[in-house]
Amino acid sequence: MSDMLVRTDADRDARAADGRDTRWELPETPRARRRRTGIRGVVAGAALGAVVAAAALALPPVDVVQAGPLHFDADATHLMLERFDERGVYSLRYVHGDRAEVLVPVRNDGWLPTTVTGISLDGRPAPMIDPVGAPGTPVELAPGEEATLTVEVRFDNCEYYTERAMDVYRDVTVTTRTAGVDVSTRVRLDNDLVVRSPMMTTCPDRVSDRGAFLRGG
Repeated sequence: MSDMLVRTDADRDARAADGRDTRWELPETPRARRRRTGIRGVVAGAALGAVVAAAALALPPVDVVQAGPLHFDADATHLMLERFDERGVYSLRYVHGDRAEVLVPVRNDGWLPTTVTGISLDGRPAPMIDPVGAPGTPVELAPGEEATLTVEVRFDNCEYYTERAMDVYRDVTVTTRTAGVDVSTRVRLDNDLVVRSPMMTTCPDRVSDRGAFLRGG
């Protein structure tokens, strides 16, 4: 005999003799069946949405880290000053109007594949090395995979600096797309990148006032 609620008088009498539930079970109407199925679907959909949201929140906030020392193309005159600062710094020679490439090795430290869509030096007003592009992006990185990203820069804006002023870069900004989510991450450089302002004779139209740039002239 079924363990469901009773449907006939015989069921009720048998259940009453055994001390079991003797309530009548009403037949389920098609409308009630659709309502019950619909509620289950809504609950299942909400549970799946909660799982997806939790997974998104569990994504690591930083996917990309520096994986080795900076490198520079042959046109960039640079010097590693190991005794300057605790970890040493790279010093780039400013040549007004010239272009150079800064090569940044990175690694995907996340547990999901990610696509690097761009990389740029830390933004600031009137930089002495002005980022102009990121050739080679986008780049796809599997978990644990490494790649070398290129930042193309132009030496510019020395007119807004005094002679021998320094512009120091400690980060690069890496933009990625992971699981459909776009993220911008500031990646700390292992060694600072320093650019010294040139002498007066090699910097045209010097005003020595970065505020002039912000004021538009």
